[in-house]
Amino acid sequence: MKAAIDKLNLIGEKFVVHKKTGWQEIENKKYYFGDDGVMETGWVFLYADDDSLKVYHFGDDGVKHRDKWSLINGTWQHFGEQGNWSAPEKGAKWVVENNKRYYIKSNGEKHTGWLEFEYATFYFDNNGVMNTARELQLEGRTYYFRDNGERNYFDPDGYRQDF
Repeated sequence: MKAAIDKLNLIGEKFVVHKKTGWQEIENKKYYFGDDGVMETGWVFLYADDDSLKVYHFGDDGVKHRDKWSLINGTWQHFGEQGNWSAPEKGAKWVVENNKRYYIKSNGEKHTGWLEFEYATFYFDNNGVMNTARELQLEGRTYYFRDNGERNYFDPDGYRQDF
């Protein structure tokens, strides 16, 4: 258990501890200390000034996950620039980060493998990155894709079919 102490005063024969609570920045990293002065770890749910619920995750070291993907309990979760969990409240969404495209499921996990979406088929690798290569070898078969990641279809005679 780690606590943030603002100052320690000696009053008579007793020490009085003044604990820090709330958001604290220490060596350019964001931490959150609860009302008891103890540094938070794991999932934390906080209300912002506008009464909206914000969801954060802090590592075992207490550092807030922000602007990155984090592997938590075996699933990949995305955290925005301010550290808020980017899973949408309803449904799934597309995320572009470092020129790579991901499909985030409603539980916050990255999609991997094939995805049928609005009459198109896409492929995501084991890291959840959408394939944008023109040609891809998978399980002994060759697949062809458009620049936007959609898989092309071919008829039995080998002609490409654009839908």
